[in-house]
Amino acid sequence: MSNWALTAAEQWCLPVVRKMTEQLLSSEVIHADETVIQVLHEEGRKATSESRMWVYCNGRINDRSIVIFDYKPTRKGANAAEFLKGWNGYLVRDQFSGYHVLKNVKHCGCWAHMRRRFVEAIPSNKKLHSTSVAVQAVERIKRIYHEEGLLKNCSADERLAGEWQKQACGGHWLCKK
Repeated sequence: MSNWALTAAEQWCLPVVRKMTEQLLSSEVIHADETVIQVLHEEGRKATSESRMWVYCNGRINDRSIVIFDYKPTRKGANAAEFLKGWNGYLVRDQFSGYHVLKNVKHCGCWAHMRRRFVEAIPSNKKLHSTSVAVQAVERIKRIYHEEGLLKNCSADERLAGEWQKQACGGHWLCKK
């Protein structure tokens, strides 16, 4: 049965993943991150070794959201360079130095990673919250996320074309439909 699953994956799933990767690499904006995974019984490595699952996606602003998972045994920046070879655009990422090997891209910071740092900087003493820059930053990022959430019903083309407006009443963004 495992051979059937492997054959099916190779014959039918792999061509789909290749096409998805091709479409992803035609995107102007790609988000990238990597996370630790543990693989048991991997040849030549201890069961306690840390491997990485590299994740690339085009984000929610597209009409077709694409997410590609790329397993690699290491966290080397060469992994991202190999996957993104020949691509140039806006790369939304964290501060991992491995991405610095990518020279033909425009590096953009990730709000979720930045927000995490501000949350960590919030003082535990709630009396200090009224004057805390970290609290103010988290609140502003929350407002950005809220406004972005209001645009979720707009298509990518509508957002790109500026076919939305800020209503005077309530100050919310709405798509022109």
